[in-house]
Amino acid sequence: MTNAGISQAGNLPLFLNTMDSIKGSGPPVIYWDEYFHGARGSLWGYVPKTPIPWGCVQLSIFLVAVLFTFSRRSGPIFSPAPISRLSPLEFVETMGGL
Repeated sequence: MTNAGISQAGNLPLFLNTMDSIKGSGPPVIYWDEYFHGARGSLWGYVPKTPIPWGCVQLSIFLVAVLFTFSRRSGPIFSPAPISRLSPLEFVETMGGL
């Protein structure tokens, strides 16, 4: 129930009768919606209370691991050193042919 239309005819007695019927079954419990009283939070104020930050941490660790393994596998390729054609046996054959 809200008090938005309490000034209209018949709404105040209805509200009072409703509160009176609650009183008969023990202490009355009245719940207030703090949103209408100025306690408004944003979505970003709600996010730290959820598991989303830890999920982002886990996702970033996973992405760093993927980038690390990819860079290790697909890093720069080094060409092998050229094989020297001046082995001792070729030198002997060349000198023998002279």
